[in-house]
Amino acid sequence: MTYTTPLTLSLDALAARLEQLPGFAWLDSNAPSHALGRYSMLAALPTARYLSEHADASLLPPVTPVLPSGGATATETLPLPLPGLWIGWVAFGPPQARTALGLWRAPASRHEEAPRTAAGPYSDFAYYPAFVLVDHATGAARVCAEDAASAGRLLQALASVRRSAPTRKAQRITIEAPPSVDFCHAVTQAQRHMAAGEVYLINLARAWRIHCEALDMSALWREARRRSPVPLGFRFHGHQETALLGRSMELAFETWTGPEGMRVRVRPIKGTRALAGAGPERAYAALAVDPKERAEHTMLVDLLRNDIGKLALPGTVAWPEIFTCESYAHLIHAVSTVTGTLPGATSLEALVRTLLPMGSVSGTPKASALALIDTLEPQPRHTFGGIGGYIDSAGNSRFAINIRSAFFRESTLLLQAGSGLVIDSDPESEAQESELKVRFFFEALRALGV
Repeated sequence: MTYTTPLTLSLDALAARLEQLPGFAWLDSNAPSHALGRYSMLAALPTARYLSEHADASLLPPVTPVLPSGGATATETLPLPLPGLWIGWVAFGPPQARTALGLWRAPASRHEEAPRTAAGPYSDFAYYPAFVLVDHATGAARVCAEDAASAGRLLQALASVRRSAPTRKAQRITIEAPPSVDFCHAVTQAQRHMAAGEVYLINLARAWRIHCEALDMSALWREARRRSPVPLGFRFHGHQETALLGRSMELAFETWTGPEGMRVRVRPIKGTRALAGAGPERAYAALAVDPKERAEHTMLVDLLRNDIGKLALPGTVAWPEIFTCESYAHLIHAVSTVTGTLPGATSLEALVRTLLPMGSVSGTPKASALALIDTLEPQPRHTFGGIGGYIDSAGNSRFAINIRSAFFRESTLLLQAGSGLVIDSDPESEAQESELKVRFFFEALRALGV
């Protein structure tokens, strides 16, 4: 039974208190007009942690199985999350997910057999028996808990923290910024493999390293979220004092128990236009008729239809929304929706292994794209390109793709962003697009005096 109690504090006040507590997590929707942007969740004081540190380990924490189809809890859309929540992230290309793709032949320029991975766990989750749910439509906030005792612990912690911690100014800042010419060269190399028929679509990423001491994560997050309002923001303080900050508008997937079985919905984004210098209508029109963007988007939708179709019941894969343009703070994106129904015996782990790495941050054919990414990207991917979100006590879930990523570990902030490529992509334009996607992080750092 879920225990709830109303709160009178605002979202900002709640966040300022909870972020001072151990294990703080924030699933942030500050784009209230967006279909996915109605609710935010904040949590702290986790009672358990799950790390996937070995290639043969499960990616996901133990969760309650989805209830049988046709039960009283079956719904047509994802219901509100139930306590307790597992909140956390899964890395871009863990071995568990890559194994499902089988062995692939790497491009001729690469001879190593094992894919590169950055140091660290493949997933990191914390368990919260109580959390705060904020409804942006009404402004109401409430504690949702497994029982009165769990709610009481969170309420007591909220009451004990009265003031925000003072902002700390970072010291000894150095920035490693890769030259755009290197990225352009990688784009050209990728296009040669496309011309040879090895890949048709690939996402290449860039990385910026910021070495600093005493960087204030809370202040950086506030500045970043103000500059980049998105429906699927993500902040998680995890294992060994790491912190993951993500500003995402792309739904990786959500699952829930539907009338016929486990329902899954993905919402791929591929296709970008800058809003600067053009009104939304002109940007929409330019994006809608761009043959490169439409080809890239179509290939991604087909890839996800295929991925979901590997597990879905026959005849249930559908695409009710195709190439819809959505406007954000600085960008226009093209979005589609793909849905399916999975057999009752399908586990969330099986779905994650099938979908990861997500098509929009890898490419197609996926196995060949992954091999090429390992070859062309100097910085091995870790959290960037992975997913972040929650699984509730009924097995319902929602995860965003970590596409605007800042990962803090050992006094280093790693910023990453990628750009989707097809054979007629312009290298300079793709370099500019990747820089545009992380511009708000650098603006936030400058606002903090970094």
